[in-house]
Amino acid sequence: MEFNHLSFYVDEVAPWRDWFVHAWGGVWVGPELSPAPEQPAPDKALVYVGQVPLLIVAVPSTVTQYLQHHPPGIGDIALRVADLDQTLRRVAAAGGKVIQPIQTDAWGRGCWGQIQGWGSLSHTLVETWQGEVWVPGIAPSDRQQAACSSSLVTAIDHAVVNVPTGELAQAVTWYTSQLGFQPRQRFAIDTSRSGLRSQVLAHPEGSAQLPINEPTTANSQVQEFLDYNRGGGIQHVALHTEDIVHTVEQLRSGGVSFLPVPQNYYEALEQRPGYQTQGDMPSEWLSQRKAAIARLQILVDWDPHLPQARLLQTFTQPFLSIPTVFFELIQRQVVRVNGDLAKAQGFGERNFQALFEAIEREQMKRGSLA
Repeated sequence: MEFNHLSFYVDEVAPWRDWFVHAWGGVWVGPELSPAPEQPAPDKALVYVGQVPLLIVAVPSTVTQYLQHHPPGIGDIALRVADLDQTLRRVAAAGGKVIQPIQTDAWGRGCWGQIQGWGSLSHTLVETWQGEVWVPGIAPSDRQQAACSSSLVTAIDHAVVNVPTGELAQAVTWYTSQLGFQPRQRFAIDTSRSGLRSQVLAHPEGSAQLPINEPTTANSQVQEFLDYNRGGGIQHVALHTEDIVHTVEQLRSGGVSFLPVPQNYYEALEQRPGYQTQGDMPSEWLSQRKAAIARLQILVDWDPHLPQARLLQTFTQPFLSIPTVFFELIQRQVVRVNGDLAKAQGFGERNFQALFEAIEREQMKRGSLA
């Protein structure tokens, strides 16, 4: 099971479409709009950020109920499956709700359906017949090939779901029983002020990963998200890039804002075991780009058993004026060890702590964390 695309549920398409095009370097693929002045406001737009499709949706029948309960945000995470019929049968057998039964794509690219996810989320399920990534309801476009050739962003790495206290175990059970995800890492992040618990889910037949968080204190950043979002939902989505320094430089120049990281983080980074691994190219790479990483406020982590492969991450400011949905940029370095290729895994447990503390600092600015 792979991530296919993201659906942003919004009250007006054009401003979001233009922001992703101009600030994120996205390519607007469709649908095409008539230049006639009587043309109604668009109710959806597909924009590729690098190779990741973002479907921006304001179709009343789709988003009205969502926006009655939540601010604009990611209301649907679409997943690509090998056998749609079998997947929907599994969902129904596990007590799930099928919102949209199997539909065949009008352009013969595959079939799709939709199920109710956890809380207000939904999941569009896509089966492709010819190996191409496509989004239901959007006609093929010559611009899609040009969009997908961009190396700015190469894939969706993971999507983080925040749930209220007491719902973590239930949400994990839902995704394991209905969609076949399996539990992996568990995190418990605590500071002197607040905390959270997280369970990472990964699909055994693909790269889709879903960390699920619940708050452990009343003033946790997760609880703040739940309060502003008026319930559970997608806190952030991580977008993978092959060169995070170049990507972040490009996004900053386009006006994208990122969470600040204190400079003492980088002073402490050099003292951590594994920073200077003898004879490996990633350490040389890190030393050469140390100034840029600190200037761009990128977090760095590594597995003690594989310090050659670095995990580099940074996080945007929330998209709205309230602390809800945002994006993460992530690079998982690939290195050769004993003749074999190895890739940085996990989520950067120490980076997770650093992210939590960075968001706490933003909470203190808002006055929501004493």
